[in-house]
Amino acid sequence: MNLRHPFLVLGAAGAFLSVALGAFGAHSLKTVLSDELQATFETAVRYQMYHSLALLIVGVLGTKLHHRNLIVAGWLFVWGSSCFREACISCP
Repeated sequence: MNLRHPFLVLGAAGAFLSVALGAFGAHSLKTVLSDELQATFETAVRYQMYHSLALLIVGVLGTKLHHRNLIVAGWLFVWGSSCFREACISCP
């Protein structure tokens, strides 16, 4: 298995980011954010983890199958999680 497959690397980095942000939100932001913003933050972190897991699956499949649709799906997951992250950062 090629552990340098870009979707494996991006999925692992995204999962790490999800765990780090989730811990930060649970411990540091609890006293700063309102309940509504806390729930929004938790949802964003959860969706980030879902996209990261999907990227890991695409990466594992991509090491075995070299299909154009897998590559397109992987980059769409990267694009989607990036757009969602940008939208959450710019939320008031």
